[in-house]
Amino acid sequence: MYSLREVFQYKNFWAIGAGAEIALGALYAMYKLEEDAEKIATCAIEASAEFHTSTALPLTKYCIEFES
Repeated sequence: MYSLREVFQYKNFWAIGAGAEIALGALYAMYKLEEDAEKIATCAIEASAEFHTSTALPLTKYCIEFES
């Protein structure tokens, strides 16, 4: 959700903010190897923190359960 209250739906994954390019690379690499979305997202954030100078840990995660 963006400042103009726009909501976008992405088919696979997306990243925004500092280090987004690095996070997208990690998401791309992990997407077909791992089924757990939380593990994929954590990997992307950790990669971004490792290689982007404006991104740092610690990481705070919030998981939301969805019903299908």
